[in-house]
Amino acid sequence: MFVPEGRAIWKRALLVVMALIVGVAMPMHYTYAQDSNEGEEEEFEVKERLVIENFEEPLGFPFELYETDKGKAELEDGHLIIEAYIDSGMSRYIEFDMPADPDEIVVQAKMKLVKGKNMGLLFLFEDWDNYGWLLLDRNGNLSLGFVKDAETVYFIRSIPVFNFYSSSLNDIKIIQTDKSLKVYVNGYIEVTERAVPVDGNKFGFVVGGHSAAAIDEFGLGYSIILKKEGDVSARFFGSGLILDSFHVLTAYHVVENSDKIYIALVEGMEEVAHIPAKVLYKDEDADVAILKTDSPLNVPLPVPYSIKRQGVLSLGSYVYALGYPLVHAGMGKSLKFQDGKISSKVGFENDPSQYQTTIPGAPGYSGGPVFDKDGNLIGILTGKHRIAENASYVVKASSFTTLLDLIDNLNIPDESSLRGKEINEQVEQLAPYIVIIKAQ
Repeated sequence: MFVPEGRAIWKRALLVVMALIVGVAMPMHYTYAQDSNEGEEEEFEVKERLVIENFEEPLGFPFELYETDKGKAELEDGHLIIEAYIDSGMSRYIEFDMPADPDEIVVQAKMKLVKGKNMGLLFLFEDWDNYGWLLLDRNGNLSLGFVKDAETVYFIRSIPVFNFYSSSLNDIKIIQTDKSLKVYVNGYIEVTERAVPVDGNKFGFVVGGHSAAAIDEFGLGYSIILKKEGDVSARFFGSGLILDSFHVLTAYHVVENSDKIYIALVEGMEEVAHIPAKVLYKDEDADVAILKTDSPLNVPLPVPYSIKRQGVLSLGSYVYALGYPLVHAGMGKSLKFQDGKISSKVGFENDPSQYQTTIPGAPGYSGGPVFDKDGNLIGILTGKHRIAENASYVVKASSFTTLLDLIDNLNIPDESSLRGKEINEQVEQLAPYIVIIKAQ
């Protein structure tokens, strides 16, 4: 896939302040400036959500409280007590509602080992074959690692932490970005490692066999960084094609799991409108989405292009793409043109729903339309090969005609009015129908 834009060209450590409020969610919005390589300021908006639980009833987090012959989880004097009566230990965890791939995740707990061998945290837990874990034993030794596809990987097997409290609460914090994982114990950074490659949304506690821990406070948070671009901030940028007054075609991964989507109309090099939209139809396997706008798109209709619904282009056929790559990374908001040839009738791993082309790819081109020499839409760009140069993938129009047929009264001409015209003339007539997709 193209790397979505806005996904951390610039990074900064976000200071998370743990408020002593039971179960409070605090959405925060602010901007900051970061110097670019040219000395210009790049403006960002950071959104955060932080939730704190200090285990006073009623509970903000839905930890299950119970006692069986295997162990217990109960509230006692403002603490959560978890204890394993058996050799295999015990865990308690909860789901945390957060967006896909946040720029930063924070999990923090104040814990004390009441008895037994060790205690710790589970984080980014998906299932017992995929999760991250941290353990502290009764002597203050730390172990850290993850399980991926049922294979255990140790970052640290056992190292003494700088400042460990054997008889009082220890403040343990884990901060993960897309690049790194950092562990703090009682204010001191103990571990800096690569990011754990699991992405579950469950977090909680674990104790070893015949061990017990008291948890005084638990916090979960995340942050996402939105690039300030014009009047609308966005996390992901892509391209799209107007189908009619209310519908836009794009790649699904551009808008996947997004709370807000905007269609940016461009004239010259300026965004002249931002129209809110939502996903109307999608095909996740094909990586295609049709968006519906809240208000009409002011473009001439019918569109000048037609759609190649059947047949497969021959090897070497001429094709070209239009879109808005890297709009906030120096390439600006003028429409971009790239051309190439069909280099394979099948796509990545011989996918028959795609073409492979020699069109160069770049972040932001995802969802951009691809046309043949007669102005027929033959597909949309969805990705590029990570290693091979000049190898991009285009989902064939024949693979998403079923989605198009779901749109009521869609009026796409059977014949392209661009046929026989020079490519530069075709591009000039197509330009008003190519848009920037902004997703938060």
